[in-house]
Amino acid sequence: MPVHCVINKEKILNILAGVQNITNKKNTIAILDNILLQLENSLLTITAIDMEVGLQLSIEAEEMAAGSITLPSKKLYEIVKVSSSDTIEIKETENNWVTIKAGPSIYSLAGMASAEYPLFPRREEEKSIKVPSVLFLELIDRTQYAIADDQENMYSLTSALIDIEEKDGSTLIRMVSSDGHRLSLMEKAADSEILKLKNESGLILVPRRGIQEMKKYCEGRDEVEMSLENDLLFISDDKSMLAIRLKKGEYPPYKSIIGVIQKKYQVTVEREKFIESLIRSDLFTRDIYHTIRIDLARDSMIFSSENTELGSFKEELPVSYEGENLTLGFNCRYFIETLEVMEGEKVHMYLDGQDSACCFTSEADQGFLSIVMPMNI
Repeated sequence: MPVHCVINKEKILNILAGVQNITNKKNTIAILDNILLQLENSLLTITAIDMEVGLQLSIEAEEMAAGSITLPSKKLYEIVKVSSSDTIEIKETENNWVTIKAGPSIYSLAGMASAEYPLFPRREEEKSIKVPSVLFLELIDRTQYAIADDQENMYSLTSALIDIEEKDGSTLIRMVSSDGHRLSLMEKAADSEILKLKNESGLILVPRRGIQEMKKYCEGRDEVEMSLENDLLFISDDKSMLAIRLKKGEYPPYKSIIGVIQKKYQVTVEREKFIESLIRSDLFTRDIYHTIRIDLARDSMIFSSENTELGSFKEELPVSYEGENLTLGFNCRYFIETLEVMEGEKVHMYLDGQDSACCFTSEADQGFLSIVMPMNI
């Protein structure tokens, strides 16, 4: 039966805005550019799905005729966004066309049959657990920046690793990310119920787009329900559900990588001043790697960068350091991005020598650790 309903503009606009990152992609399957609208019992369910992520949300609607159809996500969003009316009327006519009325404006929009739309994954309700949203928001905020781009050759690095384990009578959940040049880890204590999210392999690899949607979903919600079934991670509340298809593969042994750093030398520095000096240093970096030179001496850190065509930069920053003199090369952008997600006035920077990786921690960031690999200068 052709669908016909009237819906609140602001409610559907919020939903349409939230699904654009899923549907507004270069999909090889044309119908994935559309959203599925299903109307039943005065409830309009909207589904957006691609090969990695699916999102399903429901809002109340004034129902004239139940039914379902798929419509172009971007164009429907544009129509609703510029509408001057408080309500939007959608009425299916013939051959999957719909008439959209918004105040004095009338639009005709081509859709596609709902039967062609992929099925949204189903989950088993009894397997889900309730989790405070803030737990995953903290994990994501501290690690998302270091996930590798999709061009990365090592497939698993385009995901964030979720690792759950029991240690010394406590249940810990970690999120780890790495692009091969740096590694970021955030660890939090959690209720033992979170152990139900562990799978047989112990590896939960959430793709980068899944992490992005996971963050958006958790924001504005105090609590969510989560479950892990086969290769799918489900996150939901009473009116919506996010499904993320997990990646398969081996993740680098992050514990071994962390264990290599012996923390022979410690530098303590004011975080904000450190960031400001790095930003200034980056003005004269001469390559795509944003390489700067750092000279460490007792209670002193000197930044320098040079561009043969533009000029050079040098600045000294007071720090707390009592080790031997060291000359270091690092990508200053990696330092900046790490320091920007950290908290607290001061951070600790650990090194083992001239060509060692650098490890960042802070007393204000319990559970957080970041490693940046060195560069040749």
